[in-house]
Amino acid sequence: MTIRLGRDPEAERRRQEAAAVVRDAALAKDMRRDRTLAVVGPLLGAIAYFVVAANPINPLTILHALAASSPSPEVVAASNRPTVMEFFADWCGVCRDGAMGLSELEAQYGPDVNFVVVDAADEANAALVDKWGVDGIPRLVLLDRKGDVLTNFIGKVPKEILAEDIDAMLAGKPLPNKGLDMESVMEGADDY
Repeated sequence: MTIRLGRDPEAERRRQEAAAVVRDAALAKDMRRDRTLAVVGPLLGAIAYFVVAANPINPLTILHALAASSPSPEVVAASNRPTVMEFFADWCGVCRDGAMGLSELEAQYGPDVNFVVVDAADEANAALVDKWGVDGIPRLVLLDRKGDVLTNFIGKVPKEILAEDIDAMLAGKPLPNKGLDMESVMEGADDY
């Protein structure tokens, strides 16, 4: 037996055995964690999938719910409130992208502002589409308390921009963000 100077072979063996026990305990702990994650991870994923599938937040669902709860033109005319009118279609990606923002604005301003959401692709709404000269989707029309057109947007309008205009309408101030002039749009429609 060879004894190295300054090392006790028995102490070295005990140290190696202690290190092996610690290493084995750490490996066992890692294996338990990995097995738990292997079982729990997919289970949580499946639960999340079924919760989302059972309660979808679908932009088209939001748009159709807003359309279903929209006041009639008669109610809007008699309300003496500013109005935000949006024309959308199911096939319109920009419309779907803005659905949540429009819903949030309706929840925020609903008691003070009429929100009228119209499915422009629905034949039942053809008269409204024609009346407002809708030739691009999405189309947002902002009306003052008397029902006069203040501005008109075609395409994506960020929620913040629309909120600024709604605040101005409620305060009776000029709109900070102007879209298309409705009179020029309606005059141009006759040229085709």
